[in-house]
Amino acid sequence: MNDDLVCWKCGASLADLPLPLGRLAECLACHGELHVCRLCRHYDPAKAKQCREPAADDVKDKTRANFCDWFQPRP
Repeated sequence: MNDDLVCWKCGASLADLPLPLGRLAECLACHGELHVCRLCRHYDPAKAKQCREPAADDVKDKTRANFCDWFQPRP
């Protein structure tokens, strides 16, 4: 699955990074933070709080690293 992951910010492959992605994980190409809502499988701009996981805390900045326990990177 890691072979399919790409950075939400620049599109670079994340195949060289170990899973699970830690809170401080960064893209090797652009140094963008990766434990972010924009890379999560629950992220959905059409939903309330932009998240399909109803139990997740509201994260204001979807592009910054956070401590969400529901985070699961999506290809």
